Amino acid sequence: MKIYLINEHHEAFFIIREEYRKENIKYNLINVDEHHDLGRAIVNRDKFNNNTLTDDKRITYNDLRVSDFIVPLVHLKAINNVLWINNNHGISDKSISIVKEYNKSNIILKPQFEIMNKTNNIFILRNLFTKLEHMANIILSIDLDFFAFDNDEGESATIEITEKEYNNFMNNKYHKVRLNFGSQIKAHIKNNKYYLVFNNIDGEDTNGFRDRDSIDILIEFLEKYLENNNVEPKFIIISRSIYSGYTNQNNYKYIHEKVLEMLAELYDGNIEMWWDINDVTNQ
Repeated sequence: MKIYLINEHHEAFFIIREEYRKENIKYNLINVDEHHDLGRAIVNRDKFNNNTLTDDKRITYNDLRVSDFIVPLVHLKAINNVLWINNNHGISDKSISIVKEYNKSNIILKPQFEIMNKTNNIFILRNLFTKLEHMANIILSIDLDFFAFDNDEGESATIEITEKEYNNFMNNKYHKVRLNFGSQIKAHIKNNKYYLVFNNIDGEDTNGFRDRDSIDILIEFLEKYLENNNVEPKFIIISRSIYSGYTNQNNYKYIHEKVLEMLAELYDGNIEMWWDINDVTNQ
C-alpha cells in the first residue's frame, strides 16, 4: 500500500489526478482533517485543460490554496464521494454539485451542497464514533492537523514591507489594501522592520492544542475506526501542514511518527513510503 508524504494538503491535487490518469479509477476520498478542504477553486483554464502532471503541479503551486484541492478533483470526476472525518461537527449526508464559471483566463469552481440525491456526488460528514457504509476504491487522506491544530497560525500570513509603504498604509484611509481587506489587515513594527499581517479567521480564534496523551488517544481512535470499518485504501496521503502552520508546531514530529507507526501496525507492515515531497528527486 503506497503512502505519499506531502507538506501541504493542496499537493494532493496532482497526486490524485496522476493516479486517476494512470488507473482510470473514480476514487472515494476519506479526508481525516480538522478542515473540510472544499473551498472554491480558481484555476488557470489552459493548464487545467491540458491534463498533464507538469501543468497540475503549476496549478497546485500557483492557483490552489490548501483549502480547495478537493473541488477540482470532484469536477474532473477523479473523486466521486467525499467522507470528511472531523472532531467537532455533526453528522450529515449531502449531495455536491460543482458550478463552473469563467473569469478571463480562469475557471471558477464553486461547490454547492444540496439535499441528498444519490445521482450526484455525495459529501458525508462523520466523526470517529459512527459506522461507515462500505466504500470501494478509497483514498485515505490524513492531515496531521486533525490531531493538534493551530488555526491562529494557519489563517494568518505576514509580509515584510518598506517603511514608506508602512507609513502610507497607516496614514492613508483610502489605501487599496485597507479598502479590500478591512480588519483582516494590520501593520506593525518589529525589530526596526515593517510588516503587514493578514488574518483570515472568520469567527473565534482557535488553537486545538493537545498534549501527547490526548494525541495518542485520538490516533488510537482513528486506528479502531479504520479497522472496524474495514477501510482498505488504494493509497494513503499524509499532509504535514507544517508550512501553513495548521498543524501545531510543538507536536508535529511526534504526530508524524506516531501516525506512521499506527498505519504500519494496522496494515501489518504492508505499507511503502512511495513518495515524499521533500525528496529532491521529486521536485
